[in-house]
Amino acid sequence: MEQTTAPPPPPPPPPARPSPGGASWPLWVVGGVAVVALVAAAVLVAGSDSHGGSNANLTLERVQDAMLEAGSFRLRSTATDSTTSGDSDSGGSDLSFRVVTEAEVAGSDWRARADSGDYYNEIVAVDGDLYFRAEVDEDALADEPWELLPTEQMSDAGIDDFMLDDMPPEEEEDFFVSALGALYLGDFSEAAGLAGTTLVPLPAGLVEAIGDLTDVEVVSFAEGEVRLRGVRHPPAYLDASFPGAAPDGVFEIVLGDHFRPKALRLTVEGRHARHVNEISFADWGADITVDVPEGEIDETPWIDEEAVAEAADGLGPIVWPTVVPDGLVLTDIYAYSGDESPEGCDQIDLTYGPPPDDEAAFDEWLESDDWLDVYLLRLDCALDYDDTPFAVGDYGPALVREVDGLLEVQVDTTVVQFDTTYEDDLPAMVASLQPFDLDAEIERIAEEGGGGAFFPL
Repeated sequence: MEQTTAPPPPPPPPPARPSPGGASWPLWVVGGVAVVALVAAAVLVAGSDSHGGSNANLTLERVQDAMLEAGSFRLRSTATDSTTSGDSDSGGSDLSFRVVTEAEVAGSDWRARADSGDYYNEIVAVDGDLYFRAEVDEDALADEPWELLPTEQMSDAGIDDFMLDDMPPEEEEDFFVSALGALYLGDFSEAAGLAGTTLVPLPAGLVEAIGDLTDVEVVSFAEGEVRLRGVRHPPAYLDASFPGAAPDGVFEIVLGDHFRPKALRLTVEGRHARHVNEISFADWGADITVDVPEGEIDETPWIDEEAVAEAADGLGPIVWPTVVPDGLVLTDIYAYSGDESPEGCDQIDLTYGPPPDDEAAFDEWLESDDWLDVYLLRLDCALDYDDTPFAVGDYGPALVREVDGLLEVQVDTTVVQFDTTYEDDLPAMVASLQPFDLDAEIERIAEEGGGGAFFPL
């Protein structure tokens, strides 16, 4: 299995095993990014490096002062992603996907709920902590436990790291334009990761994170409203990866009394894909309080301890290789249900990689074509899937066989399956298989924030 930046469990279960070269889109991250980006829009105009003249510069400065002075507000956002097939002078079709978000902000704390029609999520940010929950039904959302998510990025990653080359051409621009819609409303630094996923305090401190608008101009003054227009260009790393392919973000901002925004419209226009986000603001300076949400809170959502324990309960010895390729450590532990695994039974995935706190080594490894996953499954399940007997072979006294191109080792009633590119290291890994304390490793990885494969908000 090729190593990927696989998403953690919240809210869906761990993903099915990706195929080499594959990538999965973390839906929970999309929802979280959307909310962060939408709230970020509230102070976007404050971060302008305007080239639109002294009036525009002065207006933006006054907007910044007014928003920071107010400190609290509410917003409603309607973000629409549209795709058109066929050329403009021929037949075709249009498809739109809409997400409505309502949020309220009090200083650096905020809460938001997003509705995509068949999927709901809710996020609360308090004192730098992020609480998340999601469900397909709005009524069920109220009973869903909260998940406490880390808010620090563990490795540099941009939109260009998400394997757009593997997407069908008709999907690539859709993904690209939609992600840009979030990026233009959030932190555009490469270290912030896909779609500006680093949590930025609102509204204080957001100006520097958002960056700047260019070509800012005061479009009109009418009936007490000031209308501004500005452009945000793609960052250098995106322009280098996709020269000429990343469209600008065009902002239209309506100001009301005291230079406080009444509305903001962002448009990202591709050739066949379009992203439009229309945001309205209200209740500037209102008495808004955001507290830690009530109810059950899972403080380690990146590890499903119950699912791992259930999978381990049916196994024989819990073993791992004590000798692994240089520079690799155990970074993640996943449980796969019978519906997710090829063999049709519960099993445990031990994922290896460089230590996540060694960012340089971890980023370099992510860019490589190497991976190491060790799966533990029951002997009877493995034999039901393929009845080839285990026998002594090329790995000393170990009982081994090869199934679907993967080496399997029988250790009593447990089967250890190696999915790796480190084939030269297999003899040493097989010879070093020993029991280990699964609970202790789960606790260690949980304390470290989910290991290298987890991409936090």
